[in-house]
Amino acid sequence: MGMDVMAASGKLHKMFCANVLFARKRAGLTQEEAAQRMGISRPRYTEIETGRYVPTLAIIERLALALKATPQELIDPDFSKELVAA
Repeated sequence: MGMDVMAASGKLHKMFCANVLFARKRAGLTQEEAAQRMGISRPRYTEIETGRYVPTLAIIERLALALKATPQELIDPDFSKELVAA
């Protein structure tokens, strides 16, 4: 049972990262520009987008604002389907 929860959590995190990438590209921003809008360093932003850093809810709110998205979109399994299909 514990492994199923961990696997589901890993899938959610990968989907979140894909959605962040999709939202940034949709907004026409570079990683540097997204980081500046959030008030964080570009390396930290890259860690969020690549899954090496798991952001807090407060960071997810700032991320959504910077990327012109909603926190809900960033965790929606269908949000980045357009990116995957392309």
